[in-house]
Amino acid sequence: MERFLTVGAAALGFLTVCVVVIFVAYTAGRFSQDGGQARADDLVSYQEDRNPANHGFAGEDDDVAEAEGLRKSAEISRDRAEEIASDEVSGDVLDAGLDDENGVPVYQVDILANDGSLHEVDVDAASGDVLSHTTEDWDDAAEARSLEERVAVSREAAERSALGRFPGEVQATELDDEAGKVVYNVEILGDDGNLHEATVDAESGDVLGSETEDWDGTEYESGFDD
Repeated sequence: MERFLTVGAAALGFLTVCVVVIFVAYTAGRFSQDGGQARADDLVSYQEDRNPANHGFAGEDDDVAEAEGLRKSAEISRDRAEEIASDEVSGDVLDAGLDDENGVPVYQVDILANDGSLHEVDVDAASGDVLSHTTEDWDDAAEARSLEERVAVSREAAERSALGRFPGEVQATELDDEAGKVVYNVEILGDDGNLHEATVDAESGDVLGSETEDWDGTEYESGFDD
């Protein structure tokens, strides 16, 4: 009888160990599956988070998205828009850029006319029609003339210099005065998917500084604009 009980106890102990082993293995398997699924879910979540389309890519506050949308909407080139504006007003093109006007993609072209007056001609980027022609006040015209007199580098050369730093497509170029220095501010939708603004010295053609905005709105500055 004692021997029977001993054998029975041993068998019960063996069964208990088996049950424990099976339970641990099952739990580990479920944990591994759940953990793997969790990691997969995390990866999907990360990928979705990195996707600009899930961050208001078409939102009005997203400068990169707006620039990309404007580029896709434009049916005529910036050069062609400048030609159309120059047909409207004879003079030197100072600034030209693609912008949004009430949902319409528009090239805004600033021209210093031969008589010294300053004009803004808005050209529909889809149709090429002149949407508006505004004559600026005389103070603005005087400032524009002063800036132009100090320029030693052409707008085209300044844009080439900026594109050498940030390859992509020029969206707008503006002649301006920053801290007493005449500069071109060149906005570029980069091949890297970011929006860049390079500040180019209008006397030397050197890139003095830059601002970069990526798809999630993060901004970086360097050089002249620090």
